[in-house]
Amino acid sequence: MVIIYRIHSRRTDTILKCIKSFFKGTSCGRDGLRAQHLLDVLCGEGSVVARDLLCAITVVVNLLLGGRYPLSLAEFVASAPLTRLLKPDSGIHPIAVGTIWRRLVSKVAMKGVGKDMAKYLNDFQFDVGVSGGAEVILHSVNRVLNLRHGDGSLTMLTVDFSNTFNLVDRSALLREVRLRCPSICLWVEFLYGQASRLYLGDGHIMSVTGVQQGGPLGPFLFALVLHPRIHQIRDSCKLLLHAWYLDDETLVGDSEEVAKAQDIIWVFGP
Repeated sequence: MVIIYRIHSRRTDTILKCIKSFFKGTSCGRDGLRAQHLLDVLCGEGSVVARDLLCAITVVVNLLLGGRYPLSLAEFVASAPLTRLLKPDSGIHPIAVGTIWRRLVSKVAMKGVGKDMAKYLNDFQFDVGVSGGAEVILHSVNRVLNLRHGDGSLTMLTVDFSNTFNLVDRSALLREVRLRCPSICLWVEFLYGQASRLYLGDGHIMSVTGVQQGGPLGPFLFALVLHPRIHQIRDSCKLLLHAWYLDDETLVGDSEEVAKAQDIIWVFGP
């Protein structure tokens, strides 16, 4: 039996752009495959078969995005070795280095929903889809303080949640993905709908909560699950400035309004 896959040229072009978008020297997952390996066989001497290979890669990506795979593979495809980076305060910042396949599919998924989700998030969230988002927040704060520096009732509050990526409630995460971007929900459910392995040296732990940092979808998924609570602050408090950079928040406004926002954060933060 011969199975014929119809591949849309636009999708193959998108996948090629995503492969090329990996930073030079990007780390591999446990399978040892690097983005550079894919580039090497799609360019230079390998260009003779590049189109056929790219079509084959597109078939794999489409299968994963479309949910047409054995769910039993999720524990392994969604797995990743952990790299422990030290924070300035001597804490540990765990980065999950997934396979190139996982990161490639996630890049393609982001390409599909990126523009719409940037519009949804970017009224208050300045990390996802915003170039130089931290600088935008800094300039906005300076502008507000310069205009209102003589206002004795003005208060600025900065918030930095602790260990938030690892503590995100996955049921809330999946609910938001189904609601806001259903076109990628099958892939996200494959990654986060069940436990997956996080490797530490020769052993591993099972990941059952949170969003893994280190992949293209991580920051977006975190911002997505946080955003309803951001809208809750918007609807309940009259603030001069309300901006987030992932889990770092900056609020400026009347002292009473900032205090109301802080109370909301204390309630939904855990």
